[in-house]
Amino acid sequence: KIGLTNEELAVLIGSKAIIDLHQQEKQESRTGSESQDSLLDNELVFSKDFPEQGLDTVLRTQKDRQFLYAPVLTCTIDHVIQATEVIRGGRYILPTLRLMSSDLVIDEIDDFDDTDLIAIGRLIHLAGMLGRKVVISSATIPPDMAEGYFNAYQAGWKIFAKMRNKPTSIGCVWVDEFGTKAKTISNIGDYTKKHDKFISKRIKSLNQEVIKRKANIAPCSTNADEYFDAIKQAIMEKHKHHNFVDTKTGKTISIGVVRVANVDPCIELTKHLLAADMPEGSCIKTMAYHSRQVLLMRHEQEKYLDKILKRNGDHWEEDVLEDEVIRKHVDGINAKNVIFVLVATPVEEVGRDHDFDWAVIEPSSYRSFIQMAGRVLRHREKEVTEPNIAIMKYNLRALKTGGKKVAFRWPGYQRNLDDLSSYDLEKIVDTTELIERLDASNRVQKTNSSELADLEHKVIHELLTSYESKGPESLQGWIYSGWWLTGIPQTLVRFRNNTSMDKTLFLTIDDGFVEKNDKGKTVPVARDNIVREELSEEKSDNLWLMRDYERLLSNQAGKGDLEETALTYGEINLPLYGEELKNQQFVYNEQLGLATN
Repeated sequence: KIGLTNEELAVLIGSKAIIDLHQQEKQESRTGSESQDSLLDNELVFSKDFPEQGLDTVLRTQKDRQFLYAPVLTCTIDHVIQATEVIRGGRYILPTLRLMSSDLVIDEIDDFDDTDLIAIGRLIHLAGMLGRKVVISSATIPPDMAEGYFNAYQAGWKIFAKMRNKPTSIGCVWVDEFGTKAKTISNIGDYTKKHDKFISKRIKSLNQEVIKRKANIAPCSTNADEYFDAIKQAIMEKHKHHNFVDTKTGKTISIGVVRVANVDPCIELTKHLLAADMPEGSCIKTMAYHSRQVLLMRHEQEKYLDKILKRNGDHWEEDVLEDEVIRKHVDGINAKNVIFVLVATPVEEVGRDHDFDWAVIEPSSYRSFIQMAGRVLRHREKEVTEPNIAIMKYNLRALKTGGKKVAFRWPGYQRNLDDLSSYDLEKIVDTTELIERLDASNRVQKTNSSELADLEHKVIHELLTSYESKGPESLQGWIYSGWWLTGIPQTLVRFRNNTSMDKTLFLTIDDGFVEKNDKGKTVPVARDNIVREELSEEKSDNLWLMRDYERLLSNQAGKGDLEETALTYGEINLPLYGEELKNQQFVYNEQLGLATN
């Protein structure tokens, strides 16, 4: 979109298969159819060669040289953060060299939680120490996050400035859709005042805009077994008020999303909706969207969703209704109300440019409300009078544990049982505010009007702006106590510490799921560990999008070998949570993905 070529932009991503699929999609959109080791593990897309310039002892592979020399590098933060996180071996060298000559942009900065925020602060401190500029980007940056990272950067910059006899003040810029503010700042107090002033002005501007999103709390009992039925009722209520009409058939249609916190409930809810008893005259077509799906199947799904949920321009209704899949469903059933439902985990919250008519949300955090709200009427300017977002009164974890364990967690900010006075959402958020307008106000400033939002501000404060903390486990200890000269902080507070160790498997046609051993040879996974499950005919009929893995593989392989193609495009990451694969059981369905058994 910004016009950079492969000679100017390097992209570091997980596997060559992702590169190939992305390039094919771009081609289709244009044509209307169709030691000695590297310091990097993943694939890098970049076309231009550069001279080694004396670094041949470090940059031993072409990929390493491209990583360093590309004018612009796009990658996940995992690759760059090794500059501060690696305490053994040489994998810190390349990201450190890159950071010495590059400014740092961190997108969706508040997508990280827990102690990952401290690790990111360490990286920002290093960027300041190297004299580089830093941009943090998100629509929902809390004030303590902005202040904490300014403090980390300034502490690093002071070291850089002292070595070069430069002023220690910092040029700061605030940018949003309403304007830009620039100011030279010399201390935290001055920064906080300017930031608060900018945010106050932003909120005033937001309040003057068309109200596109309103939310209500959807009722549900404290019985976990009835939770999915309560979600179904919320779906029906949202469809009633937020829909469009197919002029050909006179049928009422809507496209909505249900956000659930975790993969297994996502699959369970999808199954429930596929077999649900619907009111006369209504029909739901649904699919599950999450990370635990075979790469080729997920790519096909995302390609379809990106097309159907692009709803800008004056003719979006015609574009939706002319879609072959939508048209077949609408014409093929007798129901007056046809409801298309995407059941999704938080993978839908960031990075997807999708526009839905309505949303139903299982609550995990106040941030999750705002991020999912950004997917409702994303491309359309339309004022609403009825709430187009339903937030469930409880989340599933709270109901399953009887409120006796931490519930607003994984994802979420709750650490202790007494962090919240109740798990009843009506008691910990301001329902009047939500029904008037749902926006980022309670996230980007402290209002004390929502206990749930206040908890998030409290946790971020403890992590980033608790200036009395001086130990190696704290960001302040790293900045002011010299702990950055040791490897102790990274041992105590590791980046991605809560991430389970995934195992990469591949879905083949002949042998089912296989893994690769240390020599690259395939080893079949015991069929007892991953059981294949088929959907009934009734459930299959209610799928929104049907995909055929073998057909997709055949298309990808062309005249090549199907099994070899599967070992590239049939990749799936399996969460092990510290256990051996042989000690776990999973269920796989081609349409729904992988669930724990």
